Amino acid sequence: MTKTRPATPQIQGEASSTEVLGRYYTDMTPALAVVESRYFGPFDKEGVALTSYRIEGSIHHVLNLVTTAQYALALNDSIVAKGRDAELERKLHTQLDAIVGAMTPEGPRAGLLLHHWDSPKYRDLRSPWASALSQGNAISALLRGYQLFGDDRLLKTATSLFEALDLPMSEGGVRAVDECGHLWFEEYPAAVPTHVLNGFIFALWGVLDYARLTGNKKAWDWWDNGLKTLRAHLADFDTGYWSVYDLKYRELTSHYYQTNVHVPQMRVMYNLTSEPIFKKYADRWDKFSRSLWCRGVWWIGLRVHARMRKIRSLRNGT
Repeated sequence: MTKTRPATPQIQGEASSTEVLGRYYTDMTPALAVVESRYFGPFDKEGVALTSYRIEGSIHHVLNLVTTAQYALALNDSIVAKGRDAELERKLHTQLDAIVGAMTPEGPRAGLLLHHWDSPKYRDLRSPWASALSQGNAISALLRGYQLFGDDRLLKTATSLFEALDLPMSEGGVRAVDECGHLWFEEYPAAVPTHVLNGFIFALWGVLDYARLTGNKKAWDWWDNGLKTLRAHLADFDTGYWSVYDLKYRELTSHYYQTNVHVPQMRVMYNLTSEPIFKKYADRWDKFSRSLWCRGVWWIGLRVHARMRKIRSLRNGT
């Protein structure tokens, strides 16, 4: 059971918890300089952070709610650290308004933040597609914005995003249950689930934030079930010398990614739960990153995987 779980859950929809969410679970403030340097893409005329992708030979500037929500989390972290600031708050409200406006308002996929472009990473993800990563990051950003500004629209939208996590992949959602009965929220909900580790954990943190703020029973159940999934499958993300990004393609993570995403996520999970398995993999993957032997095997593995991807592409005519 997580240390942050309240003793007496509140009724669904009642944001009566006195717990302050505060800063995000990992330090997001470095994202401020990265986003504002236009590294990911430009800002639109309203000041919303966009992401640039090369799609079919052309550059497209799109609303990627992962970038927008993580920028919002970075702005919130900065406000919490430095104190109230009118310019930071203006920028934050702009990102949150964009999330509210992007949510699907009705229909069978109501509550989902849909990506209206074809995924440049996975060819079977065609527009419009949903992602548990954007849902989770957006929930976390909206709830912190709600506590900062007291804007009920933000809580209402976060609730819709949370409820939409229940839509199964077979119906255009992001929830999956594997053959062992373990719950997953899919960053890339392809026909064969990819089970991306970081996206699943970011989604779980959104669920945890919603549980902490509202006491929602389903949120606490999902959090507990998500912990069961991680306990059962963390070993599957370990190669013996590195961590992998997903369980479908078993793509080796970059050195930066392993040290700045996987290891910090494991440390956060340990801090939240005190469960030794998370400390084990945080220490193990950190040790891999520092080992010259592991880095050498990883370098060779990257080249082998790249060659295999090229062969598959040639066979598929892509």
